[in-house]
Amino acid sequence: MTFFYLENPFEIDINMKELPPTGFVQKLLDEKNKYTGTDSLKQFADSMKVIADSLLETVNNSDSNAVIKDSTGNPLYGSEVSLDLNPEKPDTLKKSPSQRLKLKEKNKSKFQITDNTNPDGSYKINNYKIKFSPDLIYSNANYSSFYGVQGIAQMAFSDVLGNHRIYVATSLVLDLKNSDYAFAYYYLPKRIDWGISAYHSARFLLIGRNLSTSQLYRYRTFGGDISASYPLSKFKRIEGALSYNHLSKENLDDPTEPTQRLDFVMPAVSYVFDNTLWGYTAPIKGTRYKLSLLGTPKIGSNGVSFFSAIGDYRTYFELADDYNFVLRLNAGASFGKNPQRFYIGGTESWINYEIQDDILPIEEIQDFAFSTPVMPLRGYNYNYRSGSKFALMNAEFRFPLFRYLILGLLPLGFQNIQGVLFADAGTVWTNNKTLQFFHKNNGSVQTKDLLLSAGIGTRLFFLYFPMKLDIAWTYDLQNWSMPKYMISIGADF
Repeated sequence: MTFFYLENPFEIDINMKELPPTGFVQKLLDEKNKYTGTDSLKQFADSMKVIADSLLETVNNSDSNAVIKDSTGNPLYGSEVSLDLNPEKPDTLKKSPSQRLKLKEKNKSKFQITDNTNPDGSYKINNYKIKFSPDLIYSNANYSSFYGVQGIAQMAFSDVLGNHRIYVATSLVLDLKNSDYAFAYYYLPKRIDWGISAYHSARFLLIGRNLSTSQLYRYRTFGGDISASYPLSKFKRIEGALSYNHLSKENLDDPTEPTQRLDFVMPAVSYVFDNTLWGYTAPIKGTRYKLSLLGTPKIGSNGVSFFSAIGDYRTYFELADDYNFVLRLNAGASFGKNPQRFYIGGTESWINYEIQDDILPIEEIQDFAFSTPVMPLRGYNYNYRSGSKFALMNAEFRFPLFRYLILGLLPLGFQNIQGVLFADAGTVWTNNKTLQFFHKNNGSVQTKDLLLSAGIGTRLFFLYFPMKLDIAWTYDLQNWSMPKYMISIGADF
């Protein structure tokens, strides 16, 4: 935009067709005429003709690397820059042949492998040397309803090919007698994955009818095992293990009570199928199941013997993004002179837990080694019932409850809070003849040995821990119970 002003308004020329250019505009016009004049255009055309002739001469001489010259005969882009006329890579500017040769020799000497051939020209064969490097080193904390807060440091090492793996875990408390530690080595280069491990653990339990009469016991377990895993396909495998364990039970409040000891050897074999796809903390699609056979022969006069078969089936349906339906079926039975004890009720890592009649499911020394929880059966206390056979069904609908939740009072925020609708059904028994799922009470059908519950829950991460809150109601086909609020730590199955 240009502005004009008049010094004398009476000097206006009405017949003027256009205003005279200002000094600045006149300067721009002069520069434009300098490059658009007839002489300049002719010089530019002559230069382009010389360049074209130079290119034509290069092509006729079969020289794919041409140094382009101008009308004066001087290199147009410098003597060290040429134009590659190779039809595979047309119009590619490259370095001159001399520069390329120097660079090639420099790189060759830089990456030259020396002392790698024999006198006859064959390559030398060097033995592979195993050198371990750390894969992970970290510490974590967990919570157990029976043993409280626990922590452990874990370290894993492997070689560069992944053929050998070492795992070390420890949680030192005062001395080795009261600490947990484990060592494992895995041999992985062949189709069968082999493993060997050794371990020691110490657990402390208050056992008694009430707090005033309870006594503190220490259970120590040390032993080792040999394991193998044989893949049948990408999703199927057979696993086997043979373990030896020595277990002791000591009364720390009454040193005069004799220490109980138990030695046992346990072989186990399992068939595993797993094609699940995982989400943040749990599978979201696919199926996984495991069928296991295990047992122990009697060793010594105080030994125990049993044989057990256990199956665990889980399938996951992805209805939409973050919307999933999960179905789980779990069943097992134990036979023999000293069958395993299965106790039902509660959920894993239950913080505000309740124990039925305040009696732990651990009384004898073999109970500590072989008693197995059957859960989750929400709405019921730990050890609600126990027996040598069990069956459990869980159905859950998982959905996003809040994508983001920002609190106004406190500077706290949560994301990906998940909601859950669930229904649980299960039972445990020992004698098949006395098993009775339903019975009549005052003419109405009610559940007897069959335990039913349903409820709602939420899942979130709080201070890096996966937290679960479940509100469950038990049901006997006639009445619903009062709600039971269950807070626990851990991921869903």
